[in-house]
Amino acid sequence: MTLIVGIIGKDGNVYMGSDSLGSSTYSGSQYETKKCFRSEDSKHIIMGATASYRHIDLLKFNKLFDDDAITLFENNLKTFDAKYIVNKFIPKVKKYSKITILIKKMNLLFY
Repeated sequence: MTLIVGIIGKDGNVYMGSDSLGSSTYSGSQYETKKCFRSEDSKHIIMGATASYRHIDLLKFNKLFDDDAITLFENNLKTFDAKYIVNKFIPKVKKYSKITILIKKMNLLFY
């Protein structure tokens, strides 16, 4: 089970944290790779993810937000509403999920 927690402090800052366990049905290990991370698109966006650590890296190091949306967001002119998340953000995340599935299938061919 993964746990990701976000807290808005009295100072108005957002704090996020998560566990560091990577596990399968039969085993578990602690990893240095963080499940919570800053977006490469903006220092103002933090995310948490579960899945394989490859999947987390794909989300962490790839562009998930449009430049125009980031500019508006950073200038306090726009928030990422549900419509943006559903229509723009989720399709990009799904793209990287498909890549992860393909990588897993390719790895099986090499064992």
